[in-house]
Amino acid sequence: MAARPPAWATPSLVPLFGLDGRGLCRCPERLCKTPGRHSAAHLRNLAPQEWVARGHNVGLKPEASAGLIAISKNLVEYTGDDLLSTATRSPSAYRAGSKVVIHLFAIPPGDYELVSQTLAHGLTVLAGTPRFPRVVPFPPSQLPSGECEWLTADWQCLPPRVPVELLERAEVGSRRPDAHPPVASRPKATLRSGGAGRGSGRRARASHTVQRSTFTDLVQALEANGCAVSPGRRTAQCPAHKDRNPSLSIGEADDGTVLVFCHAGCAFDEVLEALGMVRK
Repeated sequence: MAARPPAWATPSLVPLFGLDGRGLCRCPERLCKTPGRHSAAHLRNLAPQEWVARGHNVGLKPEASAGLIAISKNLVEYTGDDLLSTATRSPSAYRAGSKVVIHLFAIPPGDYELVSQTLAHGLTVLAGTPRFPRVVPFPPSQLPSGECEWLTADWQCLPPRVPVELLERAEVGSRRPDAHPPVASRPKATLRSGGAGRGSGRRARASHTVQRSTFTDLVQALEANGCAVSPGRRTAQCPAHKDRNPSLSIGEADDGTVLVFCHAGCAFDEVLEALGMVRK
């Protein structure tokens, strides 16, 4: 196991809370649902090797805009075909616990727009954005299901370029200057609380506009904050309270309005604040 993260990964690394001697997360949450995966921002001024020396974990932020993406493969749940498995296999791979293998690829910044998406059951592309980052545990982190450990001896080498076969199977788009209209010309979506109707006993909340936010932005923000989103993208766990059973209704109106309503009573602004979004 590598005692020090490779130099090529340093710009994309962030500190995470580690595990204590009982295997519990060192974060302030008493009932932590994702031990070993919480951001430890107070360690950002230290070098990654110091994070490990203090018993904490290391996280990697894969972003297509930064030239790095990750493929998460659940060895137990994967149901894809052999061609897809081959296209997503990288020599820069490590095991994250006992069930998940992370494959890393380099992608030329500015050439393609590759977003987080599910390619098959148990196989997910992890490509965050500066606004909605994705973080995965990175060696030599310790997780409840096991340690993060490199599977190859070439872990100090740069990850290979993302194969064409993977780009053909994934949802990508060109990011050349003439491919998209200017940002200023894009319509602004409205995030609105989907208050219950008359007679429900709950007062409907006002509509708010969040600059350049879409329904996809909302879903990515929920997933980036560890909130489970239903396959039909109609309900999700509310980020503003400890939500075991999804109580957040989400949707999109015909005019692009994004509907958000927490049936547990969380205010609209509380949901936005928990997602790091600001209403206009």
